[in-house]
Amino acid sequence: MKRKNKIKTLAQKYGKTGKKGRSGENWLKARLESKGLKVIDNESNMSYQITGKDLVVIDEKTNKTYSIDVKNNYRDDGCFYLEIEKRNFKGDLVIGWALNKNKTTDYIFHTRPSTGDVIFYKTKQLHEYLEQKGVKNKDHPDVICVGGDFLIKIQPQNYPDFLQFRTYNI
Repeated sequence: MKRKNKIKTLAQKYGKTGKKGRSGENWLKARLESKGLKVIDNESNMSYQITGKDLVVIDEKTNKTYSIDVKNNYRDDGCFYLEIEKRNFKGDLVIGWALNKNKTTDYIFHTRPSTGDVIFYKTKQLHEYLEQKGVKNKDHPDVICVGGDFLIKIQPQNYPDFLQFRTYNI
């Protein structure tokens, strides 16, 4: 009986989307390291990846450690998306990363490597924001369907006040 090859990374599992995400992770890692931070890359650690801990940052000056979920979806028009529900490989709708309470990462970063821009926020702030807006699933009026996935488009004119912005030299 042949064994299936075990998928080692999310980039392998998710193809083009995974590769785009991985490029954002690599870009952000390089920017953070250039600021003197120690960065642990969890690409091969599936248990960390599943909980959204793409990168773990250690600030040796302050002795603080925090985890980051990288979303390489900050567009040139200033918009980015929150995934509310998505289709799994079987075609079934499942909870998206924005509502998934199993995502225990400290921060979510939306990257735009072409300009060096980043939007970031605490995961807890996102959950509070969605709860305050009453977003529980795809049936909320702010949710749109894109390619079978259900998303909320965050636009500059309706940015939540907890968002933080940075530009890194590219």
